[in-house]
Amino acid sequence: MDEELGLKKYQRNEQNLINKITSFLGDGKRYKDILDTVENANLSERTISNIFKNADLEETDYISNKNNNKIKIPNNVLYIQIDGAFEPMWENKKRVENKIFLSTMHVGVDEEKSTKNRKKMKKKKGVFQMMNKNHKNKNDKSNIDNFIDKIFKSMDTYDINEDTKILILSDGEKQIKKIYIAIKAKNKKNTVSYSLDKFHLVKRFKELFPNRKKNQIHRLKYKLSKIYFFTGNYEVLLDFLMCHLPYVIDNKKKILLETIELIKNNKEGIENQALEYNIGCHMEGDISHYIKAVKGRGAKIYCKETFINMLIASMLRLNSKTNEEKIDKTNKNKEKIEFNIFNLNQSKKQFLSL
Repeated sequence: MDEELGLKKYQRNEQNLINKITSFLGDGKRYKDILDTVENANLSERTISNIFKNADLEETDYISNKNNNKIKIPNNVLYIQIDGAFEPMWENKKRVENKIFLSTMHVGVDEEKSTKNRKKMKKKKGVFQMMNKNHKNKNDKSNIDNFIDKIFKSMDTYDINEDTKILILSDGEKQIKKIYIAIKAKNKKNTVSYSLDKFHLVKRFKELFPNRKKNQIHRLKYKLSKIYFFTGNYEVLLDFLMCHLPYVIDNKKKILLETIELIKNNKEGIENQALEYNIGCHMEGDISHYIKAVKGRGAKIYCKETFINMLIASMLRLNSKTNEEKIDKTNKNKEKIEFNIFNLNQSKKQFLSL
């Protein structure tokens, strides 16, 4: 009968069961853990894998806000963070490493939810783009142009006015600079600035001046490098590092030359460290949480289709939090909007939680 109906094995399961399994997409659970939640269903790990692979979420609108309500920007600063990571996956039965770009944007620190050691960002949303190495059709938009479109769409969900400042934070990669130029061109009435993510440069300072606990001179040089960087003293920082060139050799010289080159290519990104509203970048944590963590513990590799579904589910969970509370204008009571990963409006291909 199944063959006559054209049903595959995983399609014989009840829709409620498929929905429950789909709800675990991208939350890091192992197939074995998921099977434990439906132990009486007599399923295999292969069935879970097929359900994840065929979830077909690529056309899902995970960016739009519920009812198209604009997200308010209390301090009139929209922060846009961008970074990328290479992730292994199976594509056409071959192991490949594809680059995934992630952009998260927010309106600043959420003082109510933040702790002394951990800052929580307010009204954060995210978009991602899988970079396709085999992109050859000149009539189609490039991967980076598609990513820019997604960023624009996400920006449109915020209540941006002429007084809104936009701060782009990244590691200075060439493709990300293209995104910065595109955002600046689209928002000509706004102050659009670029700031270099401190993570990569400070890491280089540590490599250049090691053994800081025992070596007081290295400790002082490391501190000076950080001070010049965080105060936006581009020229002083560059001169300070260049004066070390005659005194370093071998691998250290290579690191120093690369660091100097990074600084030269990011003058604006360094000078803008001193901006009053520059609260820093936490993109490394976002890459870890929203890209790498969707696979869970261990060195897992999924097929490209499954991994994309996982990333979309990850973005849905993140973006739904901006709609977690809505305010009734009559009584100002806050009402929770429940997020359901599989509650899909098939006609619009849009999750109802958004």
